[in-house]
Amino acid sequence: MASRELLRPAAARSNDHCRGVSAGAMPRAPVDSGSWSLRVDGLVHRPFVLDWEQLTRWPVQRVRADLCCATGRRLPGRYWEGVAVWELLRHAAPLPNAAAVEVRAVGYRRRVLLAELHAAQAVLAYRLDGEPLPPARGGPLRLVVPALAAFDSVKWVTALEVVAA
Repeated sequence: MASRELLRPAAARSNDHCRGVSAGAMPRAPVDSGSWSLRVDGLVHRPFVLDWEQLTRWPVQRVRADLCCATGRRLPGRYWEGVAVWELLRHAAPLPNAAAVEVRAVGYRRRVLLAELHAAQAVLAYRLDGEPLPPARGGPLRLVVPALAAFDSVKWVTALEVVAA
């Protein structure tokens, strides 16, 4: 699993909330929600693709989460809104040998265990504190895993690939 892409050093950037840290480079142009899509596939019975309109019609999950990164920086007590990851995975119906999800994003990917996603009430967020999620925070779509370190909360998500251990 130890891919060079997963081990790239973080690049620090400032924005309006606090100093942010991201693995990989922020997309040069904001990801356009009009042309964006989310692919859910891999070890599942029902792979599918959602465009932005389809994704935002799923039931909204709101979680309060403190994101803490490895550098010690925090984004405390923010409200993230979006789609519960477990609902998307339940719809895809993971196969019995599925153990994790490789979350793919613009220039980055991260593997998170299915059990961690479920236990942590992970959400694919497109709103932060009631406002559209800004690109510097991972917009249009960011994985938020409240119980894990911020580097598990992947920014600019485009795919969830269900994989074996």
